[in-house]
Amino acid sequence: MVKQRWKIDSRTSDAIALALRFGCPIYTYESIMVTAGILMEEDAENPRQDEPVEDEIFREETSFTEYSLTSLVQMLQAAVENEEYEKASRIRDEIKKRQ
Repeated sequence: MVKQRWKIDSRTSDAIALALRFGCPIYTYESIMVTAGILMEEDAENPRQDEPVEDEIFREETSFTEYSLTSLVQMLQAAVENEEYEKASRIRDEIKKRQ
């Protein structure tokens, strides 16, 4: 598989959704991080690991099998409106399995 590098300009929520969907890193400018109030400190003694971090948000509701198709469609719409793209992708996948 050939890895390609793409440079895109997007909203933060869209960039995160794409990175999660395709398992790719996000790069940004320090000025954007500072504007958002996020300060990153380098720790020479304990370098950052490039391993994925499991967060409670992504562990929520991993199975949608008990919901009806109508409920799933409504949940998908709500997830997209709330910019919960990871959840929306899991709901979409469940809908596709049923079709």
